Amino acid sequence: MNFSFECLLYLMRLSIFLFLIYFFLILIFPVRSYWDVKKISLFDKPVLYSTHFFLKEKVQLENCFDKNIETSCYEFFIEPKNQSLETELYIKPVETAFVVELSPTHHMGYYPPKSNPIDEFWIYLRREDFKYNVPKKILLVFYEQKLYQINHEYRFPDQPKKVYEFPIHIENQTGWQRFKLPERVIPPSKGFSENIYQRWVKIIVKEIYKNNQLNKISISEMFFKDQFFYSEHEN
Repeated sequence: MNFSFECLLYLMRLSIFLFLIYFFLILIFPVRSYWDVKKISLFDKPVLYSTHFFLKEKVQLENCFDKNIETSCYEFFIEPKNQSLETELYIKPVETAFVVELSPTHHMGYYPPKSNPIDEFWIYLRREDFKYNVPKKILLVFYEQKLYQINHEYRFPDQPKKVYEFPIHIENQTGWQRFKLPERVIPPSKGFSENIYQRWVKIIVKEIYKNNQLNKISISEMFFKDQFFYSEHEN
Protein backbone atom coordinates (compact mmCIF):
# COMPACT_ATOMS: atom_id res chain seq x y z
CA MET A 1 0.00 0.00 0.00
CA ASN A 2 2.79 2.43 0.98
CA PHE A 3 4.72 1.55 -2.18
CA SER A 4 1.71 2.29 -4.37
CA PHE A 5 1.07 5.59 -2.59
CA GLU A 6 4.69 6.66 -2.96
CA CYS A 7 4.63 5.74 -6.64
CA LEU A 8 1.48 7.74 -7.13
CA LEU A 9 2.99 10.72 -5.35
CA TYR A 10 6.15 10.44 -7.44
CA LEU A 11 4.14 10.29 -10.66
CA MET A 12 2.14 13.35 -9.63
CA ARG A 13 5.30 15.33 -8.93
CA LEU A 14 6.85 14.16 -12.17
CA SER A 15 3.71 15.20 -14.07
CA ILE A 16 3.78 18.67 -12.50
CA PHE A 17 7.47 19.02 -13.31
CA LEU A 18 6.97 17.98 -16.93
CA PHE A 19 4.02 20.33 -17.24
CA LEU A 20 6.12 23.25 -15.99
CA ILE A 21 8.85 22.42 -18.50
CA TYR A 22 6.24 22.24 -21.27
CA PHE A 23 4.67 25.51 -20.15
CA PHE A 24 8.02 27.31 -20.23
CA LEU A 25 9.44 25.83 -23.42
CA ILE A 26 6.26 25.73 -25.50
CA LEU A 27 4.27 28.71 -24.23
CA ILE A 28 6.65 31.19 -22.63
CA PHE A 29 9.97 30.81 -24.43
CA PRO A 30 8.63 31.43 -27.97
CA VAL A 31 6.87 34.65 -26.95
CA ARG A 32 8.57 37.56 -28.66
CA SER A 33 10.55 39.89 -26.50
CA TYR A 34 9.45 43.41 -25.70
CA TRP A 35 11.80 44.77 -28.35
CA ASP A 36 10.40 42.49 -31.02
CA VAL A 37 6.88 43.82 -30.75
CA LYS A 38 6.10 46.04 -33.72
CA LYS A 39 2.68 47.37 -32.79
CA ILE A 40 2.93 50.69 -30.99
CA SER A 41 -0.17 49.84 -28.92
CA LEU A 42 1.82 47.19 -27.03
CA PHE A 43 4.55 49.59 -25.97
CA ASP A 44 4.56 51.64 -22.82
CA LYS A 45 3.09 55.05 -23.52
CA PRO A 46 5.85 57.42 -24.68
CA VAL A 47 6.79 60.43 -22.60
CA LEU A 48 5.04 63.55 -23.94
CA TYR A 49 4.96 67.15 -22.86
CA SER A 50 4.51 70.57 -24.42
CA THR A 51 4.66 74.26 -23.58
CA HIS A 52 1.26 74.22 -21.83
CA PHE A 53 0.89 70.49 -21.11
CA PHE A 54 -0.03 71.29 -17.49
CA LEU A 55 -3.37 72.61 -18.87
CA LYS A 56 -4.43 69.02 -19.51
CA GLU A 57 -8.10 69.64 -20.26
CA LYS A 58 -7.33 72.40 -22.75
CA VAL A 59 -4.31 70.83 -24.44
CA GLN A 60 -5.18 67.08 -24.53
CA LEU A 61 -1.63 66.37 -25.67
CA GLU A 62 -1.99 62.59 -25.96
CA ASN A 63 -4.55 63.05 -28.77
CA CYS A 64 -1.73 63.94 -31.17
CA PHE A 65 -0.11 60.53 -30.65
CA ASP A 66 -3.06 58.19 -30.04
CA LYS A 67 -3.24 56.69 -33.59
CA ASN A 68 -6.71 58.20 -33.96
CA ILE A 69 -7.17 60.82 -36.69
CA GLU A 70 -10.62 61.69 -35.32
CA THR A 71 -9.12 63.42 -32.26
CA SER A 72 -6.90 66.49 -31.95
CA CYS A 73 -4.52 68.05 -29.48
CA TYR A 74 -4.07 71.76 -28.94
CA GLU A 75 -1.44 74.31 -28.00
CA PHE A 76 -1.26 78.06 -27.70
CA PHE A 77 0.92 79.79 -30.24
CA ILE A 78 3.73 82.01 -28.96
CA GLU A 79 5.47 84.19 -31.50
CA PRO A 80 9.03 82.80 -31.61
CA LYS A 81 11.94 85.01 -30.68
CA ASN A 82 15.25 85.03 -32.49
CA GLN A 83 17.52 82.99 -30.26
CA SER A 84 19.89 80.07 -30.58
CA LEU A 85 18.89 76.51 -29.77
CA GLU A 86 20.39 74.76 -26.75
CA THR A 87 22.31 71.53 -26.97
CA GLU A 88 20.26 70.02 -24.11
CA LEU A 89 16.56 69.25 -24.25
CA TYR A 90 14.03 71.56 -22.63
CA ILE A 91 11.16 73.84 -23.67
CA LYS A 92 11.62 77.58 -23.38
CA PRO A 93 8.71 79.66 -22.08
CA VAL A 94 8.90 81.79 -25.27
CA GLU A 95 8.25 79.00 -27.79
CA THR A 96 5.42 76.66 -28.78
CA ALA A 97 6.87 73.17 -28.69
CA PHE A 98 6.11 69.49 -28.17
CA VAL A 99 8.64 67.00 -26.77
CA VAL A 100 8.20 63.35 -27.71
CA GLU A 101 10.06 60.20 -26.67
CA LEU A 102 10.92 58.24 -29.82
CA SER A 103 12.13 54.68 -30.43
CA PRO A 104 15.73 53.67 -29.59
CA THR A 105 18.51 53.69 -32.16
CA HIS A 106 18.69 49.88 -32.26
CA HIS A 107 16.37 46.86 -32.22
CA MET A 108 17.47 44.74 -29.25
CA GLY A 109 15.47 41.72 -30.39
CA TYR A 110 18.43 40.79 -32.60
CA TYR A 111 22.00 39.87 -31.74
CA PRO A 112 23.90 41.93 -32.46
CA PRO A 113 21.29 44.71 -32.24
CA LYS A 114 20.13 46.06 -35.62
CA SER A 115 20.08 49.76 -36.50
CA ASN A 116 16.64 51.34 -36.42
CA PRO A 117 16.68 54.56 -38.49
CA ILE A 118 13.86 57.11 -38.32
CA ASP A 119 13.20 58.07 -41.93
CA GLU A 120 9.88 59.95 -42.09
CA PHE A 121 7.73 62.45 -40.21
CA TRP A 122 3.96 62.44 -40.80
CA ILE A 123 1.36 64.98 -39.77
CA TYR A 124 -2.42 64.77 -40.19
CA LEU A 125 -4.76 67.76 -40.23
CA ARG A 126 -8.52 67.11 -40.22
CA ARG A 127 -11.28 69.53 -41.16
CA GLU A 128 -12.04 70.37 -37.53
CA ASP A 129 -8.44 71.55 -37.01
CA PHE A 130 -9.04 74.47 -39.37
CA LYS A 131 -11.58 75.95 -36.96
CA TYR A 132 -8.45 77.03 -35.13
CA ASN A 133 -4.94 77.76 -36.34
CA VAL A 134 -2.72 75.05 -37.83
CA PRO A 135 1.09 74.85 -38.19
CA LYS A 136 2.73 76.30 -41.28
CA LYS A 137 6.42 75.99 -40.43
CA ILE A 138 7.86 73.69 -37.81
CA LEU A 139 11.37 72.77 -36.76
CA LEU A 140 12.18 69.19 -35.72
CA VAL A 141 15.10 69.05 -33.29
CA PHE A 142 16.38 65.54 -32.61
CA TYR A 143 18.23 64.48 -29.46
CA GLU A 144 19.91 61.29 -28.29
CA GLN A 145 20.47 59.98 -24.75
CA LYS A 146 23.14 57.31 -24.27
CA LEU A 147 22.35 54.04 -22.50
CA TYR A 148 24.95 52.84 -19.97
CA GLN A 149 25.43 49.68 -17.96
CA ILE A 150 26.18 50.72 -14.37
CA ASN A 151 26.55 48.10 -11.63
CA HIS A 152 24.70 45.55 -13.75
CA GLU A 153 21.82 47.98 -14.33
CA TYR A 154 20.97 49.95 -17.48
CA ARG A 155 20.55 53.67 -16.96
CA PHE A 156 20.51 57.06 -18.70
CA PRO A 157 22.68 59.26 -16.45
CA ASP A 158 23.30 61.89 -19.15
CA GLN A 159 20.91 64.48 -20.47
CA PRO A 160 19.71 64.11 -24.08
CA LYS A 161 22.05 65.89 -26.49
CA LYS A 162 21.08 67.56 -29.73
CA VAL A 163 22.19 65.70 -32.87
CA TYR A 164 20.48 67.58 -35.71
CA GLU A 165 17.50 69.72 -36.70
CA PHE A 166 15.25 69.72 -39.75
CA PRO A 167 12.81 72.46 -40.90
CA ILE A 168 9.45 71.51 -42.44
CA HIS A 169 6.89 73.52 -44.40
CA ILE A 170 3.32 72.23 -44.01
CA GLU A 171 0.68 72.78 -46.67
CA ASN A 172 -2.60 74.47 -45.73
CA GLN A 173 -4.75 71.38 -46.43
CA THR A 174 -6.45 68.42 -44.78
CA GLY A 175 -5.13 64.85 -44.77
CA TRP A 176 -1.75 63.22 -44.25
CA GLN A 177 1.47 65.01 -45.17
CA ARG A 178 4.68 62.96 -45.16
CA PHE A 179 8.23 64.30 -45.03
CA LYS A 180 11.44 62.40 -45.71
CA LEU A 181 14.02 62.98 -42.99
CA PRO A 182 17.77 63.20 -43.66
CA GLU A 183 19.62 59.89 -43.66
CA ARG A 184 21.79 59.45 -40.58
CA VAL A 185 24.52 56.90 -40.04
CA ILE A 186 23.80 54.97 -36.84
CA PRO A 187 27.00 53.48 -35.34
CA PRO A 188 26.77 49.67 -35.21
CA SER A 189 26.35 47.88 -31.90
CA LYS A 190 28.14 44.63 -31.14
CA GLY A 191 25.82 44.00 -28.19
CA PHE A 192 23.57 45.60 -25.61
CA SER A 193 24.26 48.42 -24.60
CA GLU A 194 27.09 49.49 -26.94
CA ASN A 195 26.25 52.56 -29.06
CA ILE A 196 22.57 52.38 -28.08
CA TYR A 197 20.69 55.63 -27.53
CA GLN A 198 17.19 56.66 -26.58
CA ARG A 199 15.92 59.28 -29.06
CA TRP A 200 13.81 62.36 -28.41
CA VAL A 201 12.42 65.09 -30.62
CA LYS A 202 11.31 68.64 -29.95
CA ILE A 203 8.70 69.89 -32.43
CA ILE A 204 8.79 73.69 -32.49
CA VAL A 205 5.96 75.57 -34.20
CA LYS A 206 7.60 78.53 -35.93
CA GLU A 207 4.71 79.89 -37.97
CA ILE A 208 0.98 79.20 -38.33
CA TYR A 209 -1.87 79.55 -40.82
CA LYS A 210 -4.07 81.95 -38.92
CA ASN A 211 -7.72 80.97 -39.31
CA ASN A 212 -9.21 82.92 -36.40
CA GLN A 213 -8.27 85.53 -33.83
CA LEU A 214 -7.46 82.99 -31.14
CA ASN A 215 -3.89 81.85 -30.62
CA LYS A 216 -5.00 78.22 -30.31
CA ILE A 217 -3.31 75.61 -32.57
CA SER A 218 -5.01 72.33 -33.46
CA ILE A 219 -3.31 69.15 -34.79
CA SER A 220 -4.93 65.76 -35.26
CA GLU A 221 -1.94 63.43 -35.42
CA MET A 222 1.87 63.36 -35.62
CA PHE A 223 3.93 60.25 -36.34
CA PHE A 224 7.60 59.31 -36.74
CA LYS A 225 8.20 56.30 -38.98
CA ASP A 226 11.13 54.03 -38.22
CA GLN A 227 12.24 50.65 -39.55
CA PHE A 228 11.00 48.32 -36.82
CA PHE A 229 8.72 49.63 -34.08
CA TYR A 230 6.71 52.39 -35.76
CA SER A 231 6.87 51.33 -39.38
CA GLU A 232 3.28 52.16 -40.32
CA HIS A 233 0.41 54.24 -38.96
CA GLU A 234 -2.88 52.36 -38.56
CA ASN A 235 -5.06 55.14 -40.02
